[in-house]
Amino acid sequence: IAQRLIREKNEIVIVESGEERCAAIEAQLDAKVVQGNATRLRTLREAKIADADMVIACTDSDEVNLQVCLVAQVEAPDSVRIARVRTHEFAEWKKLLAAARIRIDLMIHPESDVAERMMGLLRYPGVSDMIHFADGRVVLFGMSIDEGNWVAGKSLEALGTANPPTDSTVVMIFRGQRVII
Repeated sequence: IAQRLIREKNEIVIVESGEERCAAIEAQLDAKVVQGNATRLRTLREAKIADADMVIACTDSDEVNLQVCLVAQVEAPDSVRIARVRTHEFAEWKKLLAAARIRIDLMIHPESDVAERMMGLLRYPGVSDMIHFADGRVVLFGMSIDEGNWVAGKSLEALGTANPPTDSTVVMIFRGQRVII
């Protein structure tokens, strides 16, 4: 997550409890690293949580992640808050937090996300990836085309004359290491 945010030119602060891990992160990433416990107000304030536009709590502890988001609600009320939770009571927690007016903008439950993604892919044989955009109005499908497939070896012009679905567009082709957009 940190690498991607840095690549997108975001300034980030990482809270990490382990001294050796902090040193490794500082050596690898262009990010500020605060050593400390994320459940301590002092640590979060040292990380300047009040100045955060976004708080992503993705430790291995649901309790820590929810607590960090609770602190962010008070210290940085306009921030976007994201928490990873792994409990099987995920849906109940979402309802409870909403009833208590604790705003977490996105709760990520990896097991549910994987299951939903797999179920979506099972509906479309041959599709290896699906990414939804614009509230699901646009879907990007990824698939491998074998040599025997009817589209293999055809130019985009030839595909256009082969009566493709009118609501679809080829946006990217990977040929070995080459990407054609």
